Amino acid sequence: MNNLDIIEILAPDHEATMEAYRLQQQEAIVQCAMERAGFEGWNRATLIQSSVSAGFAPMDIDRLFPEGVSDVLNVYGAMLDRTLHNEVLAGACASMRTHERITWLVKRRFELMAPHKEALRRAVALEALPWRAGNAWQRLWHTCDELWFLAGDRSTDMNYYSKRLLLAQVVSSTALVWLHDDSPHHHVSWEFLERRIADVLNVGRRMGQISKRVTKLVEQATDSLLYRNRYRAKRH
Repeated sequence: MNNLDIIEILAPDHEATMEAYRLQQQEAIVQCAMERAGFEGWNRATLIQSSVSAGFAPMDIDRLFPEGVSDVLNVYGAMLDRTLHNEVLAGACASMRTHERITWLVKRRFELMAPHKEALRRAVALEALPWRAGNAWQRLWHTCDELWFLAGDRSTDMNYYSKRLLLAQVVSSTALVWLHDDSPHHHVSWEFLERRIADVLNVGRRMGQISKRVTKLVEQATDSLLYRNRYRAKRH
């Protein structure tokens, strides 16, 4: 076996190791950034100082977060996803029905974000800028997709999109309430969340009924067309 063969064998492991190390670097900086941004806001200086606080060089920011704050928020969201995933695997919501599970998952995600509420409040203000709307929407869609997946949804038809669009409305509206909620243990936010989930369930039922009616009409029309074609064929 020559050196090239050895390199080809070790390369995948080396790449995986480097990617894991890169992720560790990113998460360490994100932890510092979420603490600092709550007081100093989201800007390049905050990211550079967070890199130094995490034990890395200032220039590592450009290497680890080429899109700046958007990349930081993406990594933060992935950290929340992993925590939720581990809690679901541990059976945190195993005995719940689907609507109870999705409610629990949304609430739990906000609970995980609570220590960084001020940083997130500033992030929402930043992401509201028109040229950042696309990134914010992609992040929201990914969040809703992950929440439905953790809730056990494996749909691949139009329900896949409708469920995520409806949940996006729930998450975004609940976030606005939560960010300004000073009630004990955020009980105002959780009551609002439960009402919004109930609204979505009612919409889902109506959409399901409409879908069934449309399907039935299409089947009836198809059967009628096939019957007429068979009748015409017999006459000829």
